Amino acid sequence: MERVRIGIVGVGNIATLNVPGYLDHDRCDVVALCDPRPEVLERRAREWGVERTYTDLADLLAADDIDAVEILSPTPLHAEHAVAALRAGKHVSVQKPIANSLAEAERMVAAAEAAGRVLRVTENCCHYPPLVKARELIQSGAIGTPTVVRIKTVVGRTESRFQAELD
Repeated sequence: MERVRIGIVGVGNIATLNVPGYLDHDRCDVVALCDPRPEVLERRAREWGVERTYTDLADLLAADDIDAVEILSPTPLHAEHAVAALRAGKHVSVQKPIANSLAEAERMVAAAEAAGRVLRVTENCCHYPPLVKARELIQSGAIGTPTVVRIKTVVGRTESRFQAELD
C-alpha cells in the first residue's frame, strides 16, 4: 500500500492535535470525517479541506475507499468503534487509553486478529504546542538532556490558541 486513505472518527478537541499530522503526511490522504455533531463536522471539514463527511459510523465504514480509521471519539466509545471498524475490514489507530477496561481492550485485540488487520494504540499529543516547543528546545540544546518531564494543562482562561479554541 503506497498511500493510506484514512477516515477520522471523532472531530472534537483532541482531533485538532492529531489530524494535522495526517494532513501533512506525504503517504496519507484524509478522505472522510465522521462525527455525530453536524455543525462541528462541517466546521472541521472546511478547516481541513476534507470533502466527505458522515454523521453515522456505519456509513463511513461501508466506504470501500477507506483503508484505515483514526478513532478520536471519547474513550467510552473506543471499543465499540474499533471493533466495528475491524469487522468492516479497516485498519485501526486508536488513541490512548485504548479502552475503559481490560475486557474491552482484549475484545479489540481479538477483533483485529480475526480480521487480520492492524490495531495500534498511539500517543495523542504529537502536535500539542507545548510539546512541539519542548522538542524544539531539546533539539537545539537550549535545555540539555531531559531526565524527567512534567506538564500541567489547565483549560480555562488562556492566551493559548489551542485552549482558547476548545469546544
